[in-house]
Amino acid sequence: SQSSVIKFVDPETLRKERQQQLEEIEKKKKEKEEMKRRQEEEKAAKLAKAQVPPSEMFKHETDKYSAFDEQGIPTHDNTGEAISAKQIKKLKKLYQQQEKLYNTVGPGAGK
Repeated sequence: SQSSVIKFVDPETLRKERQQQLEEIEKKKKEKEEMKRRQEEEKAAKLAKAQVPPSEMFKHETDKYSAFDEQGIPTHDNTGEAISAKQIKKLKKLYQQQEKLYNTVGPGAGK
């Protein structure tokens, strides 16, 4: 049969170990709070974005675009040159995404 072994540990070592445990718990708590705060910010940003009508989403970007079609999709860049078909396709896709978001979450949702 085996006998029990008792180790005598310096009280200072026990205090240090306990302090490390407390610091680790506090660190995890802060990380969790930071993640929650970040998620709340992302949610608020998405909600704010959803409030912008799709026809207005590009119009505030006058540093990038100078002319828009009837839907509000840019047709000319800030130098007055026509935007390429490939770029217009990307802008239309962004417009459609904003339209979907606006209709599901924005002020016109549920009407």
